[in-house]
Amino acid sequence: MSPRAALAVLFAIPLVAGPAVPAAAAEHTEPGPQILTDAIAAMSRASNFHVTGHSAVGGSQVSVNLSMSLNGGGGTIEANGATLQVVVAHKATAYIKADEHSWVILTHDPSAAQKLANQWIQLPASTPGISNFVELTVSSTFIHLILPGSYVPSTTKAGMGHWDGRTAVVLTNAFNEQLYIADNGTPYLLHLQAAVTSAGWFNFTDFGTAPMPSVPTYFISA
Repeated sequence: MSPRAALAVLFAIPLVAGPAVPAAAAEHTEPGPQILTDAIAAMSRASNFHVTGHSAVGGSQVSVNLSMSLNGGGGTIEANGATLQVVVAHKATAYIKADEHSWVILTHDPSAAQKLANQWIQLPASTPGISNFVELTVSSTFIHLILPGSYVPSTTKAGMGHWDGRTAVVLTNAFNEQLYIADNGTPYLLHLQAAVTSAGWFNFTDFGTAPMPSVPTYFISA
């Protein structure tokens, strides 16, 4: 399953710092599978980072603008016409806010949507469906959703490139996706591009300095 498909499944719903992974040498000196292994390890242990991107698979349209850490984070998710603000605290509690139109799309219940509109709703992370949001804001979980270990053996080097001002090793996988991995320093994933541009992409920035959302002060407990 490609990263695009993995996220499509994840969104099919009703409604601190860890040690960095040092690079002993420039990543381009390593074979493709080792570079991807290094990148997954680095991203899994990153204290936090920011992700923006878009996925279009199987008729689903999903865009994300999220800060994530080892304990949670949040930001904005747009899925099939619904826009949600999400905050996850300590991997235990989720807060969701959306307008009436978005709640109608998510719940198919105009009456409930009117009551929930424009208010922060607090739910346990274990609530069915809500765990999907939690996974999207925990850095170590998110990276394994889009880069499962099964991708490692078939990964090859496609060459060198630059992304966001950094020199990067460009990898390709069995789905013909391109992955830009920082060549020097910690081998973070900088960019992931689907084989067809319109199918999706993700940018990764602000490693260790991602702006984390505040936990809402006023909310309704569900």
